[in-house]
Amino acid sequence: MSELEFISSKIHENQYEIYFNLLYKTSEDNGKSFTFHNNCDSNQTTLILLETKKGCRFGGFTNRTWRGHDEEKVDNDAFLFSLNKMKIFNLVRGNKAIGCCPKFGPFFIGGFKIFGNCLANGGCTFMKGLNYEMDRDFELKNGEENFKIKDLEVYDIKIA
Repeated sequence: MSELEFISSKIHENQYEIYFNLLYKTSEDNGKSFTFHNNCDSNQTTLILLETKKGCRFGGFTNRTWRGHDEEKVDNDAFLFSLNKMKIFNLVRGNKAIGCCPKFGPFFIGGFKIFGNCLANGGCTFMKGLNYEMDRDFELKNGEENFKIKDLEVYDIKIA
């Protein structure tokens, strides 16, 4: 199964066709949090794909917009994934899925957070048991907390 098929099967459960529209890419859009928010805040359904400088590839999906000022949002459809492990991490029901703050990029609460000026500052992952179903601490990043970004892409998702 390809990486795209792996992610798509979780989003639509094989019922519909999915279209991906690139909204933001750090290597092309300067890596600043305000550019992320300008390009992505009005989109309802987004997929975040991230590659670290050490080759770790992971991301997240949400049906909620990134618009908000220091706001946490519930989204029972949100999930995280590791492409290196081809593994999905579901949201623990009842927990907040994402955090919206103009000074950060994408922030999946208890999963990963992208700092402002992410190309220079990178991001971090979180310990297990904090909102997403993970077996060990910092599982998205193979046991490491902090990371530097090679590239980050945000896609608008349309299901037809």
